[in-house]
Amino acid sequence: MIFSIPFEYCVSKGAKKTKWSGNRVALSDRYHNAKHNAHMTALVQAREVGWKPIPKGTGVVVKFFVHFPSGVQRDPINYTECLLDALEGVAYDNDSQVIDSEVHFEGYDKENPRIVVGVNEANRPIPLPPSRQPKSRRQPKVQ
Repeated sequence: MIFSIPFEYCVSKGAKKTKWSGNRVALSDRYHNAKHNAHMTALVQAREVGWKPIPKGTGVVVKFFVHFPSGVQRDPINYTECLLDALEGVAYDNDSQVIDSEVHFEGYDKENPRIVVGVNEANRPIPLPPSRQPKSRRQPKVQ
């Protein structure tokens, strides 16, 4: 399954800074809101194609394809934690199922900054997003 999450719903792990709430630690409002928005975006995309979460006990492989909005220096890996949390219950039951992940920097896209996330069971290939699909070659006609 391929999910496309708008960059504004992707926060770096620095935004996860916690605050004390009584006797327990709570996530920052910014992190919580971004995670919720990313979760709802992924849920709509999953329902459109009839995707069911990969059940517990099955290993999951995730690939991230990052399209930043500008050339401001960022570390793409810092944006994955929020998305792994957001995809719980949509792509897989629990992010502890993720046994392998890759992060690919795809460049800058001012018009449509996003993180494309490919998810599949560990023993199955992850479909590539359209930007990574190999170009089809026309076969010459045989006369």
